[in-house]
Amino acid sequence: MRVVEAAGALLRVRDVGHGRTLVFVADPPVTVEAYSEVISRLAGRHRVVVL
Repeated sequence: MRVVEAAGALLRVRDVGHGRTLVFVADPPVTVEAYSEVISRLAGRHRVVVL
């Protein structure tokens, strides 16, 4: 996980895998960590970005 600053906000981002990119935007109360299983299932075939 890394932290990216954008327009004065700090975003927590996970960027895993290779291939076509899938982007998920976590909406509270769901956190980036809640996507761990989704990431593990997809990262072998896709680049998965969660922020």
